[in-house]
Amino acid sequence: MNKKIFYLLILFIFIYNLYPQQPKIQEGTEEISLQEIEIKEGQTLAYIANYYLKDPKRWPEILKYNKLAISDIYAPLPGMKIKVPIYLVKEKFRPAYLVYILNKVQYRKKDTVEWKDAFINMELYNDDSLTTYENSRANIKFYSGEILSIDENSFITIRPELKQEEVTLLKGGIRATKAKVLTEHAEILPRIDPKTPKTDFKAKIRPEDKTTLVEVYEGAVDVTAQGKTVYVPKGFGTEVKPFSPPSLPKALPPPPEFTLKSENLRFTAGNELVLNKNISTISFQFVEPKIETLPTSILPSSSQQSQEEKKQQTSKVLGSIIKKYHLQISKEPEFKKVIYEEIKEIKPNESINLDLKLLNLPDGKYYYKLSYIDELGFENPAAPQSFIIDTTPPQLFINLPDQQPFKTDQEIITINGQTEPKTILKINERDVKVEEDGKFSVALLLRPGLNNIQFIAKDYYGNETNITRQVEYVKKLTKEEKDIKSTTEEITQKETFLGKATAFLISAGIIVLVIMFFIK
Repeated sequence: MNKKIFYLLILFIFIYNLYPQQPKIQEGTEEISLQEIEIKEGQTLAYIANYYLKDPKRWPEILKYNKLAISDIYAPLPGMKIKVPIYLVKEKFRPAYLVYILNKVQYRKKDTVEWKDAFINMELYNDDSLTTYENSRANIKFYSGEILSIDENSFITIRPELKQEEVTLLKGGIRATKAKVLTEHAEILPRIDPKTPKTDFKAKIRPEDKTTLVEVYEGAVDVTAQGKTVYVPKGFGTEVKPFSPPSLPKALPPPPEFTLKSENLRFTAGNELVLNKNISTISFQFVEPKIETLPTSILPSSSQQSQEEKKQQTSKVLGSIIKKYHLQISKEPEFKKVIYEEIKEIKPNESINLDLKLLNLPDGKYYYKLSYIDELGFENPAAPQSFIIDTTPPQLFINLPDQQPFKTDQEIITINGQTEPKTILKINERDVKVEEDGKFSVALLLRPGLNNIQFIAKDYYGNETNITRQVEYVKKLTKEEKDIKSTTEEITQKETFLGKATAFLISAGIIVLVIMFFIK
C-alpha cells in the first residue's frame, strides 16, 4: 500500500512540473506592466539579465512570468520572446509608442539633430523628441497605459522612467494623467491616489512670455517653481511666470452655456441632437464666467501656506475676461482622434455658430467639446456632447414598374410598397398610413388618360424621398361600345380613302391641264 502511495506521489509531481502554472501579472493591488524582449538563438539568460536589467541579480524574476524550464542561466536558449516586468528594464530599452498622428508630426532621436517624419506605432525611447506643426496633433502611449495628447505647434522630449513617465514640454501644450511634466520654469507632479478619480490635467507654454499654465480637470497636481509648491485641485489652475513661484490656485473659466435657436430641431429617443440638410447649425451662447471659490478644506494638511494666503486663495478666479473659444469634434467620446478643431476670438454677447454643412462630415454619430479661453490663456473644456448627422433620405419601394407610362384598363388601382418605419408618406398630397414594419397599401381612382402619381416619404429628421410615376388609364369598352367604335372606325377609314382618292384625281387633273398648256 505504501509503495502505491509513493508511486502516485511521484506521478503527481511529474505531471505538476510538466504543466507549470500560468504566471500572475498582478501582485497585491498593483498591476505589473510587462515588456516584450526578443532573445536571439544562442543567447543566455545571464546575458539577457546583464544587458537589459538594471540589476542583473534579479534574473529569477524573469522566470516568474515565462515558461523557461532551465537550471543553468549560462545555457544557450532558442530564439524566442519573453516578458519582463517593466520596472526591471533599463530606461533606454523601455519605449513609448506613437499611436495617433494628425497631419505633420516629426521626431528626433536622442543625440541627433535631424528631424524625420513620424509614423504610427513607432518606438520612442529615453530623450527622444517629438514636434507637431500647425493643425497637427499626436498621441503617445506609455507602457503604464497612459495616453499623452500633444497639441499643435508643440515640442516635447520624453523619458519613460521607472514607475512614472517624464515629459519635458518646450513649446505648445500637452494633456496627461500620470506623467511628470517639466517646463523651463516649473515641475508638475500629478497626485496618484487609488481612492480618488484619475488625474487629468493640461500643461502649456504661453508663447508670448514663456509662462507655464497648468489646468486640472480631474484629481489634483502639485506645481513647484522657485522652491515653492502649490496644490491645484480639479477645476482650478495656476500660472508660473519665468523665475517666479506658482500663483495661487484660481478657478478655471466655466463651460459655455448651450442654447439651441432653431425651432425645428429633432432629437433621438436618447435626447441626442440630430442634424440634417435643412437643420445643420448649432448655436452656443456666450455667458460671463461666475467666480468659483477654492474651499480651504480641500487643501492638503501638509500645505505650508499661511492663513492669509489660504484666505486669498478661496476668492481667486482666473482671467475674468473671455477672449476665445475652443471647439473640437471627434468620432469618439474620449477624443483620442480630433477630426475638426477651431480656436477663434469671441466678443461679449456674441453667439458661436457652427454650420456642419461647411465641414462635409459624413453621416454618423459625433461628439463635440466647447471651452472658453480667458485672457491668461486658461480654458476649462466642457464635457463631451453627442450629436448625429443624418442626411440620408428614407428608402421607398413601389410596386409600379419603372417603365413609363404604365398602362392599365382598371379605373381603381391598388398601390403597395414599403418604406422605413415611422416615415410620413404622402401620395398626391394625401396622407397614407405606414405600418410598423414600413409597409403601406392604398387604392387610387384614375382619370381617363395619363395620371401623374407623386410619392413623398419624409423621415423623422426631415429627409425626403420624392418619386413620380405615370399611369395611363385606358377605359375598357362594353360590347355595344366596341361595335360603335368598330363602325366608326370603318366609316372613318372609308371617308379617309374617298378623301385621298378625290385629292389624287384633282391633283392629276391639274397636272394634265398644265402639261396641255405648255404643249400648245
